Amino acid sequence: MRKRYLAGILGMCAAVICTGCSQPQDASANETPSVRVMTMQLDVGLAPDLQEMATLFADDVARVSGGHLMIQIVPGLPDAPAVQEGRTDIALLTTPQMAEADRVFSMFSLPFLYDSNRHMNVALNSEPMREQLEKVLEGKGIFPLLALYDGSAHLVTSGKELWAPADFAETSVALRSDSAEKIAVFEAMGANVLPYSQESVVSMLGQEMEILPEDWRDADKEVVVDAVEVAAGQEEELYQQTQAITFVSSYHSISPLWLVMGRELQEGLSAWERAVLQEGCAGLAARFDDARTAAEQQLRDGVAAHGFNVIEIERDSICAWLYEENEKNTTYMPPDYFNPYFYRIIQDYGA
Repeated sequence: MRKRYLAGILGMCAAVICTGCSQPQDASANETPSVRVMTMQLDVGLAPDLQEMATLFADDVARVSGGHLMIQIVPGLPDAPAVQEGRTDIALLTTPQMAEADRVFSMFSLPFLYDSNRHMNVALNSEPMREQLEKVLEGKGIFPLLALYDGSAHLVTSGKELWAPADFAETSVALRSDSAEKIAVFEAMGANVLPYSQESVVSMLGQEMEILPEDWRDADKEVVVDAVEVAAGQEEELYQQTQAITFVSSYHSISPLWLVMGRELQEGLSAWERAVLQEGCAGLAARFDDARTAAEQQLRDGVAAHGFNVIEIERDSICAWLYEENEKNTTYMPPDYFNPYFYRIIQDYGA
């Protein structure tokens, strides 16, 4: 068990909610406060619920500020350079996009780093982590406002229980090919990995598949798929399986989203404006948490209703084997962007 887990904190947490938010603190009683309009560029391919949450975030900021602070949402294809170059004031970026600004952000998507959505929220939005990320991005034109949980896959097996690294040996696992590091981690634990680009691999459970060699010329061997990834929204495919099912609550593929703004703009905000933005961020974090938790709870409820065996993976032992016990683990070395100090902050906030 980890220490200092701050239960009940959503997303950004310990929000600074000013009792004086109804009027800018730097405006006199007889002075009409000026209006600051900021642009928030949203990816045109963003899921509809994320677009709606971004709109509600803008509405919150306008309401709390009494119309003094406005966020104008515009469609686009935001990335780290868009923020750095001032083409947008605020953006919601993926972890790979944040890695364009600094490679250390890639480590926040490494497999098995987090116990749950709550763990990710609290750890990445904790004061120690925020201080370090602000230093990392200093001079790079980006200021981090909030890390957001955007869901995770779990594991489903045809009866086999996966608890610790040794349990993955010779287990044939179908994985989405959305992360090279995820595939490397499963292979390091001894699994036969079958990577696929499609959104869902649930239907492959129990099927006989070919594992292709790296040169792709001839089939290496045929295996029966023992385990697959499953995510919220894929319940119906799971229920169609006829064999014994074990649901492994693993949270192994969390990749945060990041709400960021231009550094120069952030430094030019008044203390009151920053407080308004922080309150808006707290509302956005709560909506994300509610939406993703509800979707995953539906998955869990369905699993329970169908009588599947459910286990909680020993995430601590897997994480330690991958990222701490390198003198014992000769099959996996963390990538060069792995930061032991950031890793320790994350683990200190675990359950």
